[in-house]
Amino acid sequence: MKSKVMFKSFCFEITRKCNMKCLHCMRGEAQDLTISKQVIDECLDNIAGIYNFILTGGEPFLEPDMIEYLFDEIIRREIAVYGFSCMTNGSIRNEQIIKAWNRLADYIAARYKPTEDAEADRKYLRAIGQIIVSYDRYHQLDCDPLDTVKWYRQRMNNHCIALRENLKENETIHALGRVVENDNIMRNGKIDYVVCPHRILLLKDTNMVETGVQVGCNGIITHAKDSSFEQQDKKNFGNILTEPLFDIMQRGMRVEPFTEEEAAVYDRVYTEMRTGKIDLKQGNELLTYFDSVYTARKVCQKIYPWMTFEEMVEAVYDDMNIRLRKTEDSPYIFTLYPLEEYKVTREESIKRTQTTKIKALLTDPLSYFSNLSSLEASIEETPLKIWDGFKRCE
Repeated sequence: MKSKVMFKSFCFEITRKCNMKCLHCMRGEAQDLTISKQVIDECLDNIAGIYNFILTGGEPFLEPDMIEYLFDEIIRREIAVYGFSCMTNGSIRNEQIIKAWNRLADYIAARYKPTEDAEADRKYLRAIGQIIVSYDRYHQLDCDPLDTVKWYRQRMNNHCIALRENLKENETIHALGRVVENDNIMRNGKIDYVVCPHRILLLKDTNMVETGVQVGCNGIITHAKDSSFEQQDKKNFGNILTEPLFDIMQRGMRVEPFTEEEAAVYDRVYTEMRTGKIDLKQGNELLTYFDSVYTARKVCQKIYPWMTFEEMVEAVYDDMNIRLRKTEDSPYIFTLYPLEEYKVTREESIKRTQTTKIKALLTDPLSYFSNLSSLEASIEETPLKIWDGFKRCE
């Protein structure tokens, strides 16, 4: 029997088709791919509920039939949903989409149980379903996006809203997809880099996934952070068409050794180095240290497969504390997130490491001996450089 999963945030990639070629598109070139009913069914069969789900693309509104099918299947299966939204380029006005939007919002509102805060209830019920029309200097619409917003507003029920979202002056553009091919944006725009993957956070007691997750239109499961089609295809946790979602989520907890917060720190340092905000040498030193931690955790997972993630993190910091701090008076190593000193004495790290080794010998001696030699080599040589997976960002 399948274990169903709850999600705080889940994205459905409706299609990779698009009717525009925006210069700042992080996805890359459009592709002739659209989500199938089979992918939708396999996902919904595995989902117990979603607090907020998002339609993404490509341009999602190019496929109203699939949107309608997705919404109708959620209602038919009586899946608990608390809100939904979609960012659209504003070029499509479709009655079928409006009817689906109103129908799903009514379904969610009917299931909602009022709280003691009447004003909060009113605000929530007024914005269950959202359509957000994206518009900025890089779009080349033939129509006024405000007219599209008004068109949807006139047809929406009282549980839905339509908004226009602008790219604000202080916002950055991801150096992904089509952006990296545009010299003007890369030179003159405010850009940032998204290069570091992260693990899925699944609370086993409740089967709640705390990190955002996306199903691609081809069935691949990735985290829902901003990314290009290329990144999604290279870095994913599995495919819903070949295995249950719960199994994919469990793999997602293991295959990447950084948390979402740690990955964000890595991306920030990488961005500051590439954009000249920090010294190149300093940036490289920081990233090399991050790569050492990343690689050591990967190896540690092999040596100590029985460890929890928290134990593995501490074991790696203890190992590096011993290697990098030759005496107790040596400067502290620092943690990735938050960037602060790891204030554990070298002596305490030695004691904990010895205890861990004894436990490993008793728990899984074969795994311990077969992988032990790789830990030393991996930390010192750092064969894994996180950004190497995305050469187009170099």
